[in-house]
Amino acid sequence: MDFSIRELTVDDAARIAPVHVRSWQAAYRGLMDQAMLDSLSVEQRTEMWTGILSTPNEGARLVVEQGGEAVGFLAGTRSSPGTEGAAEVFSVYLDPSVWRGGIGSALLDAGVEALRAEGPTRIILWVVDGNERACCFYESRGWQFDGGRRSDPVGDQLVPHLRYRLD
Repeated sequence: MDFSIRELTVDDAARIAPVHVRSWQAAYRGLMDQAMLDSLSVEQRTEMWTGILSTPNEGARLVVEQGGEAVGFLAGTRSSPGTEGAAEVFSVYLDPSVWRGGIGSALLDAGVEALRAEGPTRIILWVVDGNERACCFYESRGWQFDGGRRSDPVGDQLVPHLRYRLD
């Protein structure tokens, strides 16, 4: 299980896009519209991540590599509107082929460390309601559901999310 974690750069956009698509298609099956999941495009995700990674960020942007391939990534910010001074992890995705192998724990720990480097003691993230695998993972890492709920538009549907926090 040799892997390494480093900062994401704009040059990584095309490397993380397939991970993003595969992880959504596996993790959200039965939780989001299947036609939307089937239509996810690596090209569109590459374009999206190129835009995100081209802008400055106060936070964490990490990629985990195994055997020279990107197998996961994390993105977060040290402050986010409406989070009352908390940092926020807004993306953490692993290729399904490496789920439950310890890579996700190492990536999340590295992201938390990077976000806490300049002050925030509380970090939040949002989990798709019903994603029991993700909820169990975060809870095993000390995160707690804090009662926060919201619904975000994804494709043509509103998807309910639960807020988790780490103090």
